[in-house]
Amino acid sequence: MQIRLLDYSHLRRSLLEGLRFYLWRLIRLALLILACTVGRSYLAAYAQTQGSLEVLPPEVSNFPDFSIRFRLGKLTPVPVGGLLLQNLTLFENDKKVSPLSLEVQQVGVHFTLAINGSREFDIRDAQGVSPFMQISTALMDWVETRRFKPEDTLSLVVREGALIRNTIDRNAWNIALEAYQPSFREMTPNLAALERALNLSEERAVPFGVEKVVLYITPPPLGEEIAEITSLIEFANQAGIRVYVWMLGD
Repeated sequence: MQIRLLDYSHLRRSLLEGLRFYLWRLIRLALLILACTVGRSYLAAYAQTQGSLEVLPPEVSNFPDFSIRFRLGKLTPVPVGGLLLQNLTLFENDKKVSPLSLEVQQVGVHFTLAINGSREFDIRDAQGVSPFMQISTALMDWVETRRFKPEDTLSLVVREGALIRNTIDRNAWNIALEAYQPSFREMTPNLAALERALNLSEERAVPFGVEKVVLYITPPPLGEEIAEITSLIEFANQAGIRVYVWMLGD
């Protein structure tokens, strides 16, 4: 190891030049173009979908090492098996930079159950159990056994409105779902529950990284509902809400 002695002027100039370099590098990295480079391992269903990223400013508390938090947009295709370090390419000043590590975090979920009741929900089997009873039991078991994260919240929406809003109390959510026993056979399905659930989810401010998810339980839609459903899907896409649909039919 060699040691060089510098006078104060040389040291000061070196420090300023180094600081200027790293500040410029930070500014450039704040404007990184992040590209997920994957080959044929993309899910085919999303192969033609243009993706997007949401990126936070760099975290520089461990300067000169720093990290960047980002999340994939709702329609961004994900490689089979999940996003890996080799799928990520960083560019700085139009030059490729190799990231040191990639950590995938599950921050939390803003979960909303939306129920669009109809007669199909109350068709009983030989034991007197309806499809809605089976689904309700499965969902309550899931909520009861799920390992909740600090940012998780639960909502329950029906056509009449929200029965539970943004709660962290799993027992309260389960009690509300178990108590919801309308006359399904007398119901005419509509899209009110889905629309209310999307509006509730869109209005909820969540920390960065928390997923907004709506599980919509419904009978198969009617032909005249397709145009409105398409409009609601577009609204969900723009709001970053993932919608999963379970259909109950004859």
